[in-house]
Amino acid sequence: MRRVAATLGLAATLVAGGIAAPAGACACGGAAPPDGAQVTVDHEVAIVRWDGDREEIVMRLALSADTGNTGLVVPTPSPATVALGDAAVFDALERQLEPVIVSEWDWWGDFGDGSSSGGAPGECGPQILDQVQLGPIEATTLAADDAEGLTQWLEENGYALPEPVVAQLAPYVDEGWSFVALKLVADVPFAGELDPIRFTFDADELVYPMRMSAAAPSPPSVRLYLLGDHRFDVASSPAYREVVFAGPATEPAVAALGAYLTVVELGFADAATIDRDIAIARSADDSTVTPTIVRTEVVEVAGVPLGRLVVGVAVVIVIVVLGALLLARRRANPQAR
Repeated sequence: MRRVAATLGLAATLVAGGIAAPAGACACGGAAPPDGAQVTVDHEVAIVRWDGDREEIVMRLALSADTGNTGLVVPTPSPATVALGDAAVFDALERQLEPVIVSEWDWWGDFGDGSSSGGAPGECGPQILDQVQLGPIEATTLAADDAEGLTQWLEENGYALPEPVVAQLAPYVDEGWSFVALKLVADVPFAGELDPIRFTFDADELVYPMRMSAAAPSPPSVRLYLLGDHRFDVASSPAYREVVFAGPATEPAVAALGAYLTVVELGFADAATIDRDIAIARSADDSTVTPTIVRTEVVEVAGVPLGRLVVGVAVVIVIVVLGALLLARRRANPQAR
């Protein structure tokens, strides 16, 4: 069965001419690079949408690399068409997610101290289905029925795959998935944000491929922007899952991709425990989640919190009344002195 690759780098493996992603916050399934080379994913997000037949992923990565020759290998359940995406959509997503500010009135102020807590090569190499040049990026769509042949082709074409990552390719090959090999070719070390890349392919089920992340040197995390007619939920249970936003798409550039936006943050305590892909399904309802910032406003009079002032005045009044009553009692009964 074809399955949707909602990929953000978790299913992508950073590779290059002798380079793989180092240990760090990178969500991809790379390992420490040989020969001291360093490639780090500083930021990665993906827009995912599905119409029941075709899946579209728009991936955006920011890289820091001490080499100008860096790449990605992305598995997809069927051959993908690759093109540049629209960077403006990510700006619109940020506007969509701007939090609502809610004010709460504080009548007492802070009573604390001001601090807070808080084997042999395969005989059957991959078939090149398509190859396009996207600015400085060369994208090659591959079909493979032999993991060893795919690995050999990647190595011969300048993609260095560490052994733990190679082991994660085989299950996808066995299930008939395709791959997109992306190569960034630059004359000098690269640091910055790449143009978004759009992958489009046939799919009949929504799933987030995670198995390659079992080779990640550190616990992976990922943010998915899921777009469709209704809210989506992550059916499986990673160690950390938070719905950051859920609601109708109001930004025009976002609404053009789907009527309802769900933003999910996923994280895993240990990459080695990842043994399956993440299932994504329509939610039981379209309940909304809105990012909110609670702003505390202290109610003051002459710099004193009103609650404290009221209590202070009340205490003074009680003392004065009690004093007056005691004085009156003593005057009425002089012998009680």
